Amino acid sequence: MAGRVYVITGAFGALGSAVARAAHEPGARLALVDYGNEPRPGLPTGADVFVQGGVDLTDAGQAAAAIDAAAERFGGIDALLNIAGGFSWEKVEGGASSTWYDLYRLNVLTA
Repeated sequence: MAGRVYVITGAFGALGSAVARAAHEPGARLALVDYGNEPRPGLPTGADVFVQGGVDLTDAGQAAAAIDAAAERFGGIDALLNIAGGFSWEKVEGGASSTWYDLYRLNVLTA
């Protein structure tokens, strides 16, 4: 992993931040991408970490811009770890169809 460049989407969440720490420890360079604006405390920092918050990965333009920015920063990308996603605690009965659409956008279109 040392020296390789990993883009991690959903990097500010619980799973994404754990993956970021695990990848950074052996020396990977990281581009941390998330919809949130503020990184989770404990995320790796330093010259080998590029943080991009406020990225709506359901928007193809924003997703492409985030990947392009990471590639430009590090001179290329070795791997994409697509951890962005989410869920909603809602019963099907009485649930809103908009919830299904939002989850589809978040968990399918971001990939």
